[in-house]
Amino acid sequence: MQSAQSGADSSLELEDDALLEDEDEVGTGARSANRKPHFLDYDNKPPAGLEDQVVFPRPIPAATSSNGTSEEVIGRGTWPAATSGGAAAKYNGGGRQNHSMYGDMSEVCPKMECVYSLLSMLGSTNSLEMSAKFMELSRNRETCSALRRSGCIPLLVQIIHNDPNETARRNARQSLNNVIGCHPDDKAGRREVKVLKLIEQLVDYSDQLRDYSETESATTQPDPAEDPEKHPIAAITTLMKISFDEEHRHAMCQLGALQTISTLIQLDHAVHGANPSPAGAPKCVTMRRYAGMILTNLTFGDGNNKSLLCSNKGFMRALVAQIGSSSDELVQVTASVLRNLSWRADAVIKQTLSEIGTVAVLARAAMVCTIENTLKAILSALWN
Repeated sequence: MQSAQSGADSSLELEDDALLEDEDEVGTGARSANRKPHFLDYDNKPPAGLEDQVVFPRPIPAATSSNGTSEEVIGRGTWPAATSGGAAAKYNGGGRQNHSMYGDMSEVCPKMECVYSLLSMLGSTNSLEMSAKFMELSRNRETCSALRRSGCIPLLVQIIHNDPNETARRNARQSLNNVIGCHPDDKAGRREVKVLKLIEQLVDYSDQLRDYSETESATTQPDPAEDPEKHPIAAITTLMKISFDEEHRHAMCQLGALQTISTLIQLDHAVHGANPSPAGAPKCVTMRRYAGMILTNLTFGDGNNKSLLCSNKGFMRALVAQIGSSSDELVQVTASVLRNLSWRADAVIKQTLSEIGTVAVLARAAMVCTIENTLKAILSALWN
C-alpha cells in the first residue's frame, strides 16, 4: 500500500512538473495553479469581444498592402480602385460591356467608341467643331440611336438657342432633326417629330426677326410683320392647343419650346415694340397671345421652367412691357404668365422680378384696367 501510494504521489509530481514546464514555455509564469475556464469549453461562454465579432460580424474592411495603399474592396459593389493595375486595365479595356449603357449590346463597335469620345468633349468650348461632329455622326441611324441614349438632345438644344455662331446653330438643328427622326416609329416618336417641326417654324421666324433687327439701319430687308403670311400663326396655334396635354408638354420642354417661345417674344418686342404697327398688329398680337398661353401651360407648377425663363432678363423685360399693351387679351395672358412665375418663387426669381420693376408695372396696369377678367389676372400676379 505504501509503495502504491508513493507511486501515485510520484506520478502526480511528474504531472505537476510537466504543467509547470508547459507554462514556462508559453511564458505565463504568473498563471495560477488552477486552470482558468477556456472559451472552447462547452459550459463556458466566449469572451464579450469575441462574442460580438461572431454574433454581429462587421463589414469586411479593405485589405491593405505592404506599402499602405488600399486594395479592392470586397463585397461593397464598387468599381475597382485606380491603384489596382490589373483590375483597372480590365475595366478600361474590355470591361465596358458591363456598363448599363452597353447592356443591350453584344460588343462595343467603333461607332459607339466614336460617340463616347465625342461626349467626353462636353466641357469643350469649341461648339462649332462639336456641332460638326454631331452632324456627321447623326447621318447614320445606329449612331443617332446611340447619341439619343447618351443624352445629346439637351446639348444640341443649348447650342441652338445659346451659341452665337450661326454655323454651329445650323449644324445643331440638323443634328437634332436627324436624331429625332431616327426614333422608332411609335406614338412617342411621332409626337416628337410633330413638336419639333412646329418649333422649327418658330425658330425660322425668329431668325428673320433677328436678321431684320441687325440690318434695320441699312433698310435692306422688309419688315417680316408687313407680310401677314410670314407670321407662324398656324404653328403657334397648334403648339398652344397641344400644350394642354402632359405628354406633349414633356416633348416641348425636351426639344426647346420654352427657349424658342421666349426668344420669339423677345425679338418681336425688339422689332415692333409693345404696340405693333397697325399693318401687322393683328398677327403680332395673336402670335404673342398664343405664345403667352403656351408659357402659362409650361410654367404651371414647374420650378425648372420658371427658373429658366427668369434667367433671361431680356425676355423678362419684354414680357413685363407687354402689360402696357393696348390689347386687353394680351395683357391678361401676360399677367397669367407673371402670376405663374411669381407663385412660390425662389430667391433668384424674386430678385429678377424686382430688378425689372414688375410690381410697379402691374400696379399701374391695375389702376387703368376696366376689363374684369384682365383685372383679376393682374391683381393675382400682383398678389403673388
